[in-house]
Amino acid sequence: MDSNLVRSNHDRLLDAVVNSKRGFVIMGKLLYELHQEDNFRLAVGDGIDTWGAYIAQPEIGLSKSEADRLIQIYEQFVLRYGIDEEVLSGVPIKNLHYLLPIAKS
Repeated sequence: MDSNLVRSNHDRLLDAVVNSKRGFVIMGKLLYELHQEDNFRLAVGDGIDTWGAYIAQPEIGLSKSEADRLIQIYEQFVLRYGIDEEVLSGVPIKNLHYLLPIAKS
């Protein structure tokens, strides 16, 4: 394999990793905002009338516990403690899951 292609693949992988970490924080924020006052209902119209049905849609595909964790991470670390979203996205999601009960107490 060409060394330029290998380096390009490596760089693309690093970008994908950073974007996926940032994605968890963004997902938490969006889920939080959509869950507030059942705002998700305004987004989808008729047919989906519960939070569980909304997050279970194939396009989203989250369980209630997954969505709850992402929301709680956003609430605790960004809203409660004021940690910048960009800084938070640099922390592995498994570490945030581990720290969540400590942050809540």
